[in-house]
Amino acid sequence: MQRIRKVLTLRGDTREEWRILQELGQHLGALKARDPDPERIFARLAQAVPAFSGLTYTTLGELGAPIAAATADVAVG
Repeated sequence: MQRIRKVLTLRGDTREEWRILQELGQHLGALKARDPDPERIFARLAQAVPAFSGLTYTTLGELGAPIAAATADVAVG
């Protein structure tokens, strides 16, 4: 599992992908809460998906972190 970094500076009313997906999830009723940043989104993901259990945004660091092999093939969603 790896984090990604922003490459381009947004202009005008352009939004980051994670914000668009978050809004879409809310409109579809799949997300109840609105997370203010990717770190909190990942924290919720790690609580909900066994493959990410025990990982945090900080432990991913710059190089990423392995996920549990036994649960790596579990579909998210």
